[in-house]
Amino acid sequence: MSYSITYEQYATLLRLDNDEDVIKNAFQEIFESLVDGRRMARSKRKVFIQDVGTHVNSKSQKIRKWAYHCACFYQDESVLQSIQTQLAIEQNTENIIWALTALSVKYDDIVKLKQCVGRRHDEFIQTISENYLIDALILL
Repeated sequence: MSYSITYEQYATLLRLDNDEDVIKNAFQEIFESLVDGRRMARSKRKVFIQDVGTHVNSKSQKIRKWAYHCACFYQDESVLQSIQTQLAIEQNTENIIWALTALSVKYDDIVKLKQCVGRRHDEFIQTISENYLIDALILL
């Protein structure tokens, strides 16, 4: 078994504009590989992060969800800014949780995270509790 994720096998799938299921499944497979300890080559991370940033703003709730998942592993400032912007209008509870989890990777302090996300932090705490955030950080 290879310990790296071959970005090329997903690149065209992540750029299909008209097939939500294919894009979602590609992100889901990548996320599951990341959870299993596999990593993407450094030379491909930048372009993958651009794909994540694009799909964080997707109209599709299920694509955004898996883009947030992947952002927990690979993100840059523009992706984090897009997540913050999207969080202001995100309606799906699970997506809110994953968006906040992706943002929390950058912050090692719950106060900094709360300053970053504002009132959505309170929704997050009411929805699942601070323990989930800690568990998510430990898993990642």
